[in-house]
Amino acid sequence: MAAPVPPPQAPPGMLRGMVKQVLSGDTLVVQGLDSSRGPPPEKQVTLAYLSAPRLGNRNQPDAPFAWPAREFLRGWLIGKQVNFSVDYANQQGRQFGTVTTDDGTSVSQVVVAEGWARVFAPRPQEGAPAPADPSGVIEHLTQLEAGARAEGKGMWNEEPGAAAAATRHVDYSPDPNALVAALGGERVTAVVEHVSSGSGLKVLLLPGFQHVTLLLAGVVTPSVRRNLETGAEDAQPFARESRTFTESRVLHRTVRAHVGGVDKQGNLVGSVFHVTHEINLGVELIKAGLAKVADWSAHMTPSAAQLREAERLAKAARANLWHGYQPPTAAPGMSEYQARVVEVVGADVLVVAAGAPGAQPDERRVYLSSIRAPRAGNERRGDAGEPYAYDGKEWLRKAAVGKKVRVVPEYRRTLEAREAGASGAAMPEVERTYAAVFVGDKNLAVGLIAQGFATVNTFGRSEERSAHFDELVEAETSAKERKAGLHSGRTSQLLTPSQCQDLTLPANRDRARAFLPALQRDSRVRATVLHVVHGARFKLLVPKESCIISLALAGVRCPATARRDQPGSVSEPYAEEALALARASLLQREVDIEVESLDKNGVLLGFVHVIEGKKNFAITLLEQGLARRIPPAADRTKHAIALEAAERGAVEARLRVWENYEEEAGPDPAEEEAKAAAEAAASAGAAGVAAAIARLPEMDLLGTDVSDGATFYAQPCGANDSAPRDASRIQDALRSAASAPALTAMPKAGSLCAALFSADKSFYRAKVTGVQGDKVAVNFIDYGNSATVGLKECRALDPALNATAIPPLALLCKLSYVKASPPEDDEGTECALALSEAVLGRMVRARVDKRQGHELSVTVLLPEATGGSGSGASAPANGDADGAKPTPSPAANTLNADLVEQGLARVERRPALLNPATMPVVNALRSLQDQAKSARLGIWRHGDIEDDDAPEFGYTPRPTDNAWGKKK
Repeated sequence: MAAPVPPPQAPPGMLRGMVKQVLSGDTLVVQGLDSSRGPPPEKQVTLAYLSAPRLGNRNQPDAPFAWPAREFLRGWLIGKQVNFSVDYANQQGRQFGTVTTDDGTSVSQVVVAEGWARVFAPRPQEGAPAPADPSGVIEHLTQLEAGARAEGKGMWNEEPGAAAAATRHVDYSPDPNALVAALGGERVTAVVEHVSSGSGLKVLLLPGFQHVTLLLAGVVTPSVRRNLETGAEDAQPFARESRTFTESRVLHRTVRAHVGGVDKQGNLVGSVFHVTHEINLGVELIKAGLAKVADWSAHMTPSAAQLREAERLAKAARANLWHGYQPPTAAPGMSEYQARVVEVVGADVLVVAAGAPGAQPDERRVYLSSIRAPRAGNERRGDAGEPYAYDGKEWLRKAAVGKKVRVVPEYRRTLEAREAGASGAAMPEVERTYAAVFVGDKNLAVGLIAQGFATVNTFGRSEERSAHFDELVEAETSAKERKAGLHSGRTSQLLTPSQCQDLTLPANRDRARAFLPALQRDSRVRATVLHVVHGARFKLLVPKESCIISLALAGVRCPATARRDQPGSVSEPYAEEALALARASLLQREVDIEVESLDKNGVLLGFVHVIEGKKNFAITLLEQGLARRIPPAADRTKHAIALEAAERGAVEARLRVWENYEEEAGPDPAEEEAKAAAEAAASAGAAGVAAAIARLPEMDLLGTDVSDGATFYAQPCGANDSAPRDASRIQDALRSAASAPALTAMPKAGSLCAALFSADKSFYRAKVTGVQGDKVAVNFIDYGNSATVGLKECRALDPALNATAIPPLALLCKLSYVKASPPEDDEGTECALALSEAVLGRMVRARVDKRQGHELSVTVLLPEATGGSGSGASAPANGDADGAKPTPSPAANTLNADLVEQGLARVERRPALLNPATMPVVNALRSLQDQAKSARLGIWRHGDIEDDDAPEFGYTPRPTDNAWGKKK
């Protein structure tokens, strides 16, 4: 292996250094080579016995041939190591010396021989003899000058126009904006004339000779400030090192400059690249840890991404400025996590709930990194806020609320405590966490800026920023080009809460009643939940009516939370869980509301339906044991049965508020109540039976279809029922179904569609009950009748009309305690015709003996004028005197009794509703049935069809197994 070649050494009596600057055709600045203890020393040396043409300045033009003379020497020696010695100094202290290259070539001799300087004898200091020329240097230089003159080299070129062509004319005050426009983003050749700081340069643009200040785009270095009085420099840490770094690489070098823009002071901002290689000075400065990224100007360089990557590497290496740096993500609580967005506080502030499903949510407030959204106002203080503040919040709400997000914390900032004053209320010291938040792979901050609802936040040199800063800048640039949002110059057209009538304010509570009809007109109204007061009460914005309302769930009570206006108050058990569920499910979500009534405080009572899950939130609360029913109020609502079933399930599972619930031993409370009613009836006689029956609910029904003699479909048609309004709304929505395209694929059984009813050629909501060939069997869910239609007569149903949005309007009604023969039999047909005449297309009053979902067991009430035993009297009771006023039958004036009396229907042998309270009714019906049997009416005309043991039928009962598996 060959031994390493030692570095060149300076000849005896000479020093060695690197040419840092070439000030003119005869003057150099030589820098020492040892930089281990900071910036090395420098010395300015003028070539001895020579005088080159002088370069000009702002006040004086260049001498002819001054520029090419300087360029000759700069192009030859800049950045190279030379040997030098100081031979003498003049009266002003200027030092003159000899400079040679490594091969011993005299720089002075070459300059003179090329015609770029003249020889002159130095003037001795006052009183001193003229310097001697013992080695003949001056004589030799004079001979070289004579040769250059003879050949017309360099400054000795006497051709016409040569001097003018070799004289530069510098523009020291070019128009920066015009210069940027003229360059058009292209790189231009330049010479760096001066380095004021690591990122501040004075350059001469070629070939136009524009002398400009150029600041490195996206780069900021420590500064050096000079005391004007003392002249001393006050340097920030690493300020001199960064300046030396820049000087050693570009000072008096030819570079390629990219001009990206102009700062507020009129300085050009751009990038400096190596003349032949793709090396960016700013990137190298930052990579060495001698500069940081400047956000305010990073968009003015095509290398913004490289700058940030260089800063990341410098931080990781703890280089220079980053010595002792600790990344914010290394702090506790700064690791990435998954969460669900609960609330959007502002256009750049989110509340997310982290934690495992089923666990108590850990709510955290997160600020989006490196963006600034318009500040929202405060209506109470008369502050309207900044334009597009609500637009940004609404965009973020729709994009994020309720969705699973990935939160990547990036940095934290601590805001100092603030005392109360003109700027606002007092504020304690608070620490904020800034993060990048992703829905899927989409950065919410980028999306917000792309919509023009926020801007990129530029920071000081010591502050952290988002790792996705460049994406944010690109999105902002695009938004500006499209004039979106804030950049449009137009006012927002979005309806804001401040523009709505706030019915929750004490002064406006009386006006809530005026909005009640409008809110009840449609069975469901779209709204946005602005605030969750507690688990069962909410503040909502209703855009359709331009109002803000307070709504409480009807018939449901949640545990009460602690009141903020009552210090020391304590929340009831499970109140916070109910509140958390409501916030997670409803806060800032779009929901459908049903308004049923209004209380005395101006609070609307009704139900809230979650659009995503298509479920009544009151039922959700009851199912999870976070609420209780208020029976009188709950039973009056249209969801009474569902509410009761939901609560029953929670009670049986002993969930939450029911965990300590203990049922009393003994019979079912309903049975006890029925027994008590029966006993009361027995003791009070017929009047007691009537009182027990009177306690059952009644409703008005409009018959729509008859299935058999004891079963029919009907729609509720009372004054408080929404079915008539819903039917009208459905038909309005289906008017355009005829022009809509028909289904192309056979629908599945159980699915919903719009089907054509052949009688009136109109479309109605229908449920598919079967498919055979190209025919579809359907049931019209709002009327109960069925039909078979072709595939071309079926249309897709608007999701807004599905059974969840609008439940089926037709209720299946079964006459209590009675049954009829099949419609195929003559007796069944006769009974069905009688039922049709009584209810089909008519509004009737019915007593609801039992209700389960959309199925009712009813007793149809008849006007008292109706004849027959169904409306008449029974025989006198035992013990009554002859001629006394007859006792009314418990089944009097009912269609059920009328059909039994005429022999068209019969009483169930084992009624499902049979209990002590209903026994008198069943007994009365059986009495009427016995009379019909005796008279051989209707179905009894051929005998007793239910008497299986009657000898006339020749029936012999078969043996059955007893409990022990033996034959009886």
